[in-house]
Amino acid sequence: KSGHIMLLTLVNDISTIEATLQSNHTLKVLEVDDDEIQEHINLATRGMLSARWGIPDCDVERKEQEILWKVVQTQLHSETRARFAALQGVYHSVYSVIDPRFLPEYLAEVDEFHGQGELYIALKSVMSELFSTVNRKECIRQQVASCSQQIGYYFKRRRELKSQLEAIEAAEGSVLSAGTESPRIKRRRAGYQTP
Repeated sequence: KSGHIMLLTLVNDISTIEATLQSNHTLKVLEVDDDEIQEHINLATRGMLSARWGIPDCDVERKEQEILWKVVQTQLHSETRARFAALQGVYHSVYSVIDPRFLPEYLAEVDEFHGQGELYIALKSVMSELFSTVNRKECIRQQVASCSQQIGYYFKRRRELKSQLEAIEAAEGSVLSAGTESPRIKRRRAGYQTP
């Protein structure tokens, strides 16, 4: 059985996400006489469709999608990972080796591919890591900086609007003063002499 487990580890090393990314991605078929391990090997190689369908190795985008599929299906699904981990003797959570700054991205993938039930399980196991990424003082500093930028913007905008208002009022004052001239002054400007 230990030889079968080594073959399983070859096609999908579950110890870390990096190990899964580096495990076999080209093996088409691998058969062993242990049904449980065979099921896991089939799951690990099922994503390698390009090898089965003869898609050329130069189709890099397709290969990358298959590799990511393998990670999502075997690392980010709690039950599947638990079965793989038990067979391979891995006893730590996949999330314990993920940098907490990237946990939200992983959790989004879990939700997208496996639904809210799996997301709930993942959240339970990473709750303390998620909260450890929140730096309350830094959040407040960022909010203060944002408010200061907004205040600066509004002070500048206020000056611009006051300037526009003053220009409008000055123009209106010129028009009003021209309209209130006496008829005698208007005639003088027009070149008429008063008797």
